[in-house]
Amino acid sequence: VFILTGFLKTIPLELSEAAKVDGCSEFGILYRIMLPLIRPALATVTIVNFVP
Repeated sequence: VFILTGFLKTIPLELSEAAKVDGCSEFGILYRIMLPLIRPALATVTIVNFVP
């Protein structure tokens, strides 16, 4: 959880603001912009959780 929180804080708010200006919905911002950006952090959390 802490890894994802720290990673999400580094993503600039201008990305979501620009997506809203372009007409993207909240789900679209999450799915098309945030999810691809946090994919490396999600992989890290997955690996850390499955390694004993």
